[in-house]
Amino acid sequence: MQAVKFNGSGFEYFKIWIVNILLTIVTLSLYYPWAKVRNNRYFYANTQVGNHNFEYHATGRQLFVGYLISVVLLIAYIVVQQFSPLLTVVLLLTFFVGFPWIVWKSLQFNLKMSSYANVRFSFTGGLGDAYINFLALLIVAFIAMYAAILVPGLLASTMFVHSPALAVVLSFVLSVALALLAVFAFAFKRKKNTEYLLNNRKFGNTSFTTSVETGTFVKIFLKTFFLAISIFFTIGILMAVVIPVMIGAGTLFASGGLEDLERVYLRIQAY
Repeated sequence: MQAVKFNGSGFEYFKIWIVNILLTIVTLSLYYPWAKVRNNRYFYANTQVGNHNFEYHATGRQLFVGYLISVVLLIAYIVVQQFSPLLTVVLLLTFFVGFPWIVWKSLQFNLKMSSYANVRFSFTGGLGDAYINFLALLIVAFIAMYAAILVPGLLASTMFVHSPALAVVLSFVLSVALALLAVFAFAFKRKKNTEYLLNNRKFGNTSFTTSVETGTFVKIFLKTFFLAISIFFTIGILMAVVIPVMIGAGTLFASGGLEDLERVYLRIQAY
């Protein structure tokens, strides 16, 4: 296994980046496809494995058509949003349903336009698998998440009148169980997405193979969740301590300031 090396420098990329930014602004974003090509070619050309680097073969003209379509759709969505809420929902649902197809076509195009040592990459994943990975599993994961949020509250409100203590205990236990189920659903979705994205890539006639454990993503999600909760509570505690102190200091300063003004006024009157 040979190490991957990147031979670029920050200053070289800065020159490309600043030119891309300026031209994109001047052309009202129309230069963006060419800017993306320049970025990709720079990173591909400076990424080396062994004695060869990667190459990106797409052109700005090829990307421009897709970009123009996305801009037109965005403008249409903004305009429709002002006149028809129902049609806005329809457009959002259409995008949601079409998203797996967009991902599928993007993977095919980007890998076809990439090569290493004059050998092209390709993507062989099916459209049906894309809909399973990026639509069906996503819906299941969100159902699990909303169930974890809504079901315990509904159970508690139903049972609270008859047995408040039991309602609290059951809703807590159900909340934990459904939350873990939602985490597992998102972790399983991430595992299947990763395998779909990697196992369907080919380099010439050679296929990539990987196997990812759902438990790995469960650990990542749980660590991220507890870290976010810790940061949230830390910020809350700091705000609870700092804000009253600042208010008290402000009040003290204001009162002191008024007293100083009164002294100055009395001295003026004395003169």
